[in-house]
Amino acid sequence: MRIDTQISLWKETPGSARKHPRFPGEDRAFLPEHIEPILARNRFDGGLLVSTGGEAVEIAQLAAWCKESRLLHGLVIAWEAQAESALEPEERDGLLRGYWARAGSAAIAEAAAHCERIGVALDIAPAADGFHLRSLAEIAHTNSNTPLVLAHAGAPPLGHGELAQWMEEMRTLAREPNVHVKLSGFWSTTLDEWNLATLQSLVGFLLEEFGERRLLFGSDWPFCLPAHSWKECLARFTQAIGARTMGFRELLLGENAARIYGLPASLGEANSAGNSLP
Repeated sequence: MRIDTQISLWKETPGSARKHPRFPGEDRAFLPEHIEPILARNRFDGGLLVSTGGEAVEIAQLAAWCKESRLLHGLVIAWEAQAESALEPEERDGLLRGYWARAGSAAIAEAAAHCERIGVALDIAPAADGFHLRSLAEIAHTNSNTPLVLAHAGAPPLGHGELAQWMEEMRTLAREPNVHVKLSGFWSTTLDEWNLATLQSLVGFLLEEFGERRLLFGSDWPFCLPAHSWKECLARFTQAIGARTMGFRELLLGENAARIYGLPASLGEANSAGNSLP
């Protein structure tokens, strides 16, 4: 099974998308018909749509696209003013795969407790000053049945001293078995400044600390544009994890995502044999 866990779409650019540090900077639509052929060509079983904010009109549109598509398998929506109210009750049961909240937000504990009650994951997006990793450990421990997913690979900093501290905090957080790491955004935000050897070293560190069952792939499309295509993000992911067995790669490319976000195992049947990676 192969699932891209970090895709955003819109007809008209939401204001929250423009606040994204890697906003593509185009007044254009990013629609299902733009990403679906890319997923199909690369033999992906689909992806998850991540809202850029908590606006009801955006979430309702994303839900409509998921219901119409055979490749869009659910939503991860912003924890803003109980954004799930934008969904019909049956949509919440069939489409809601999780929430996301910004690191450092006072609402994270509340969001994690809610996710624990309804049985969905909680993505944590980095704040402008990083991840506040130490505070997340307590939240993860308190809500041990909630998968917490650190988006953008836990936002490793560029500075050597800062990186050493980040690694130590990530080691501490890795002791909580419900904490996972989404290798998303990592590709688009570091390709310009870090070489492949550095990427491989960091992914190797994350694999050593979290293990292959707690890492998952996300493209962060279209925020990777215009500098880096979806295909380039997948290629860098493949290069960064190095020579691995097909079973190992399939865990990171989709099987972990299916378990964490509650996707049906039947999604991967079409691509269960003969897949090749770049």
